[in-house]
Amino acid sequence: VIVIFDRIREHLARNEKTGLKESFEDTIGKSINETMTRSINTALTVVLALLALIYFGAPATRDFALVMLVGVAAGTFSSIARSAPLLIPIAGWFTKK
Repeated sequence: VIVIFDRIREHLARNEKTGLKESFEDTIGKSINETMTRSINTALTVVLALLALIYFGAPATRDFALVMLVGVAAGTFSSIARSAPLLIPIAGWFTKK
């Protein structure tokens, strides 16, 4: 989430500096596309380590790794697919006031 929001901030600053008239939605979409590969690669690396813990680990470690696996999957999904698109109505709400 932080990486995506930071990229959005960078794009907004660059658009303001260069005078580019890009919609907020397009800026968010571009930012998600630029950071998606990094987010997925990071999540897959963690998933591989967790799968190794599930396969080779002790029973207590397996349970922990399984819970972590669910958390990593949910966190990756929410980071990419939910957080930035949710910023659009929130930003619209603040700009109307």
